[in-house]
Amino acid sequence: MGFFATFWTWLNGQLANYIGTNTARVAEALEPAIVTLATLYVMVWGYLHLTGRIDEPFIAGLKRLVTLAVVLGGALHLWLYNSLIVDTFYQAPAQLAAAVVGAPDPVAAVDAIWNRGGAVAGSLWNIGAVFSLPVPNRTAVGNLEASKLETLRALVDLKRLFDLWVEHYDKIPEVQRRLLPIRPVYFLIPSE
Repeated sequence: MGFFATFWTWLNGQLANYIGTNTARVAEALEPAIVTLATLYVMVWGYLHLTGRIDEPFIAGLKRLVTLAVVLGGALHLWLYNSLIVDTFYQAPAQLAAAVVGAPDPVAAVDAIWNRGGAVAGSLWNIGAVFSLPVPNRTAVGNLEASKLETLRALVDLKRLFDLWVEHYDKIPEVQRRLLPIRPVYFLIPSE
């Protein structure tokens, strides 16, 4: 498992734990208030029904009470299904895209890019003799340090890096060459 996949797994675990814990706390905190309001609703409805201010059949009222009980019971204990709900909305889009497009997991793609970039950087570093320059005007301490290193690595701009890449392309091992291939591109230019 790559760096980003490991981090992603850890982060998902932390978020799932945080969301699950806090959802349970919020549900526990709201439960007494919701039950009290539902009880007041039933009491007011019953009072209005007994005084004749509501012309509703008893069966319809009973259906309303059962619906209220089911909705409140489900809503108050919905946090128990938090992991299923969060997974559905959090992971389903990536899984759907992977199934439709055939794309891998986005985290695996980032890890692959990271690894390929590291392989290319390693190849460039291995042919670093191309970048080596003698060290001019060294001090005594600099001479000692430079004698250990023998050369100084020079920084190059993007154009020079590209030129070096093209110039020494045949020295790079085939495995790394496949990571950043050079292919000819032909342009049609009108003759003058």
